[in-house]
Amino acid sequence: MKRKLIGILLCAAMVCGLAGCGKSGETKEGETAGESGAAKKDTIVCGIADNVPGIFNPLVATKTTDQDINKIIYPSLLEITDTGDFQPYLAESYEVSEDNLKMTFHLQKEAKWHDGEPVTAEDVAFTFESIFDGSFTGTSYEKVSSITGAKDKHEGNAEKAEGIKIIDEHTIEFTFDQVYAPAFADIVTRGIIPEHIWGSIPVAEFENQAELFKKPVGCGPYKVDEYVEGQHINMTANEDFFLGRPKTEKFVIKIVSPDSILAEYQNGTIDIVSVRDLTSDDLTTLTDTLGVEVVNFPNNVYRYIGINMRKEVFQDKNLREALIYAINREQIVESILEGKGVTVEAPFLPAGWAKADESKLTVRSYDPEKAKALLKESGYEDRDGDGIAENADGVKLSFTYKIPSDSQITEQVALVVQQSFKEIGVNVELKTFEYQALATEAIFNHDFDFYTLNCQFGLDPDIKSWWHSSSAQDEPGVPSWNFDSFKNEEVDKLIDQANATLDQDERKTAYNDAAAVISEEAPMIFLYVQDNAYAYPEGTEGFSPYTFNVFYNVYNWTVPQK
Repeated sequence: MKRKLIGILLCAAMVCGLAGCGKSGETKEGETAGESGAAKKDTIVCGIADNVPGIFNPLVATKTTDQDINKIIYPSLLEITDTGDFQPYLAESYEVSEDNLKMTFHLQKEAKWHDGEPVTAEDVAFTFESIFDGSFTGTSYEKVSSITGAKDKHEGNAEKAEGIKIIDEHTIEFTFDQVYAPAFADIVTRGIIPEHIWGSIPVAEFENQAELFKKPVGCGPYKVDEYVEGQHINMTANEDFFLGRPKTEKFVIKIVSPDSILAEYQNGTIDIVSVRDLTSDDLTTLTDTLGVEVVNFPNNVYRYIGINMRKEVFQDKNLREALIYAINREQIVESILEGKGVTVEAPFLPAGWAKADESKLTVRSYDPEKAKALLKESGYEDRDGDGIAENADGVKLSFTYKIPSDSQITEQVALVVQQSFKEIGVNVELKTFEYQALATEAIFNHDFDFYTLNCQFGLDPDIKSWWHSSSAQDEPGVPSWNFDSFKNEEVDKLIDQANATLDQDERKTAYNDAAAVISEEAPMIFLYVQDNAYAYPEGTEGFSPYTFNVFYNVYNWTVPQK
């Protein structure tokens, strides 16, 4: 029996709505205890052991940490639960037409922005009209381009998309030209931004609004009081939150380093923290000595090394394959990640429903001799004895490898990659950048030989913006979310086929076939998916992180008073 994706999601959300998901954040006047009756802290300090660029606008944020924090500030129409279902959020209810070409959302009537202005359907319309703008620099246009009139707006032939209709102040309707499976998940999980704040700013300038990022205006459970780059984000409970005042009065995001987490817990200066980069010994100390619990769950990002396919040298498939054979990725997972992760061969998450069929993939396990043979086959040998292979014209295999300064693990992996390439005669110079600066170098300016970033998935595993030829851009300054400018007609066809049906089995088959082609062509070095993990005090209530929503239910979190 065929399974229709939107139908499944609709049923899950409506069942949750009937069960009373709304108002889950309400607390009784004067309440000072969690459900267990124990005294609770009035401030939760949540540590993030990673770089936080501070792009607090959900339309243009690219780093995972920013996107997670944006979920607290800017609610979406629906939210993803800790079981991967959707439940009503900023939209208290919605309907989808039988032909799946029309969606109607009914907003929470009491929702207000943090500055007291009402949240209306105009704000929802503005959010998506901004994505349709031809100067939009984010990644979401492809996912919502099937909304009627989106293309006309994107190409400058219309002021607004006719497929977005405001029914009344709290009701909005989306109409589609055709079925596009990823559209539903992107629309309902997209953070909504206020028109009265962002409406006067050109869409092309959204990513440059440093002052607005410091004091963002959302309508989520917490509002930002202070943001100090590289240190903390102090937030206070939103008394007008549409699901009721959050159970904890203050919420602090504290940027920490993995090396400081043990001391932070010993000093009582953090409560909940990401511990994915901690060593096994440190995790044991946390759980056995400090009485801290740890929850592990699959991550929604894979780590990769981008290869700039715009450059003639990298058109040589033998060279690309040799680079993959040169790296002992399994050893990286075992030694540097201490086994807390898995290697990947294709652009899908191993924990997702669209995970690649390994029997169809071209698996290139560590084999430096094979790598050298492939280079020799393409005419690359170390002819002058300096350790670097060159072709008959004397052109050496010498490149730059740009990495983000986001963690010690990144640096350790980069050093392993550098040494691995050196052993087969490929020289690379490591260059380190702040995360956002590297994203600009690679994604916007296409100025790289190799680079490393994360590729983050939402709940729907759509890969069009990353791997479809239509998403590739080669002009400097024009962002290419098809990172390496990979162009393949067969992959294009398979992606289009997957996105034109709501049958999950058919989509998975098409995605598996696309993954097989990508794996065979070797346009990128897929490294690994690192497990996610968070530590929290025993007695914490409401904390239930999920792969695609780390801050799920944050308005109900409580931490016991020590």
